[in-house]
Amino acid sequence: MLLEIEVVLARLTPSRRAFTLVELLVVIGIIALLISILLPSLNKAREQAKSMKCLSNLKSIGQAFALYTNDNKGFIVPGSVQQITGTTLGSGRGDDSWATILCNRGYIKQGDQIALYGSSGTPPGENAWQNVNSVGNTVFRCPSGSDLANSPGNATSKTDGRNDGFWRRQSWTWDSGAAAAIQGTGVIVDTWYAGNFVQPGGAKIAAGTGQTLWPMRTLGHNRTTGVLYGSPLTKITQIRNSSEMAMLFDGAKAHNLDANSISLRHNGKTTANFMFADGHAETVRGDQLPNGTDTPASPTNTSDFDSISATDTNTLA
Repeated sequence: MLLEIEVVLARLTPSRRAFTLVELLVVIGIIALLISILLPSLNKAREQAKSMKCLSNLKSIGQAFALYTNDNKGFIVPGSVQQITGTTLGSGRGDDSWATILCNRGYIKQGDQIALYGSSGTPPGENAWQNVNSVGNTVFRCPSGSDLANSPGNATSKTDGRNDGFWRRQSWTWDSGAAAAIQGTGVIVDTWYAGNFVQPGGAKIAAGTGQTLWPMRTLGHNRTTGVLYGSPLTKITQIRNSSEMAMLFDGAKAHNLDANSISLRHNGKTTANFMFADGHAETVRGDQLPNGTDTPASPTNTSDFDSISATDTNTLA
């Protein structure tokens, strides 16, 4: 009787058959095919998300630009303030960028590497300054950029990786103390966005020449005397087509008369993001951008600007 029950149960129990090797290979092939179909779409969506985050950063910075301009008699924030003695420029540490100015004056919060990394080191702040990477997900960080400082030398194309890193500056402009004493407190900012300005060298900064066309200006600052040198700052009212005048873009440091300073970082290295003088940000295709370089001379085409009044002088609030 027990044997008969076992036979009946065996008949009722469905048989289990393992996959054959051919069937397993077919399943693996189907999965691989689905991945090959979906992966490009996933990568494209990821790239678009990074580009949208970058645009959001630039819009936030554009709002800070507008607040600075409103608080400073309509003047646009300088692109750079370099330490200068006579016609000799400083080494870089102690120079301001537009980013350190906005942080230093409170228009953008949480961008200071000293606050994010700490003031450790000898002298204080040295570790933050020497750190090869950047700390914090600030509005100055392009999500498609590399987490390294800009490589030395000029980029040879808009897809050159030397434009993908950050530009680091530490502000000493508003502190007249000894350099060693303020290295642990001066705002350090890393930015992945370049400004529409040039850095013409000490002699031209001191003479106030070489920056006629640029909406953002480079100034010189003598920490001993407190004197500012350079071209008069541009007023926002001088820009005739603010929706077409670029202020910031994906890239390294400044335009510096070299269109290869623009970095095609997004959408498979085919586009770059820009912030314009009216505060809006948009994506621009590489085939819509200028090419080539120019010599660092004084441009003569000033059609995009109204003349600067003789009463307008450099001011830093």
